[in-house]
Amino acid sequence: MGEQISAVQDEFRFHSPAAKDGIFMIRALEDEALLAAARDNASSEHAELMAALGTATNPTWVTSSCAETAYDRGLIDGQELDWLCK
Repeated sequence: MGEQISAVQDEFRFHSPAAKDGIFMIRALEDEALLAAARDNASSEHAELMAALGTATNPTWVTSSCAETAYDRGLIDGQELDWLCK
């Protein structure tokens, strides 16, 4: 876990602490929940992330971060990633 925290801190060193927390939450999601949050911003999974991250969080950031994580896990292809992040 310590390596994961360090990697995220390095990767997102210019992001706010809240953004880093969001990345940890998103990366901790199970595959099905991650896909639901990426594909449907009206899903309960997306709503739970938004509630946990607060009203200052951009819903589009949550969707695109979930989509990027799903892509990194091999759950979606590049075409779907592009479509979700547009």
